[in-house]
Amino acid sequence: MYQAISHILADYEDQIYKDFETLVNINSFSSNEAGIVDMTNALQKVAASAGVVLETVYSDQHVRPHLLYGKVQREDFYALMGHFDTVHPPESDFATMWEEEDLLRGPGTNDMKSGLIVAIYALAILQKLFPKRALPIKALFNSDEEIGSPDS
Repeated sequence: MYQAISHILADYEDQIYKDFETLVNINSFSSNEAGIVDMTNALQKVAASAGVVLETVYSDQHVRPHLLYGKVQREDFYALMGHFDTVHPPESDFATMWEEEDLLRGPGTNDMKSGLIVAIYALAILQKLFPKRALPIKALFNSDEEIGSPDS
């Protein structure tokens, strides 16, 4: 199994870095509505290129876009959750990704855009490993965690 995962991951290796840089360089400050929409679209594009479908969903209040993976109608499933809003306003100097020695720095590199990339590519790998199975996994990527998740 490890070899199969490594082989699939090798196919994505270069793209993962490019996708991560794309996400980090989008300003998704919680109050930046245009940035939240841009991030929603970018996440869907990244996921789709890896064969993962993320559906835009809204709460009953229809305030902010969130992303959902998986519609498995089961009572038992694994859940992945993450957020794509950040605390850095558009005018911040901390706005893009850069390399510093062996580290990548920028808004969301640790919390939480890196986790979203890991989740998307983990789902892609699982889909390739088990192409005929409905995965018992749901994922919710919300756009309001940094402000207390009032909508999601």
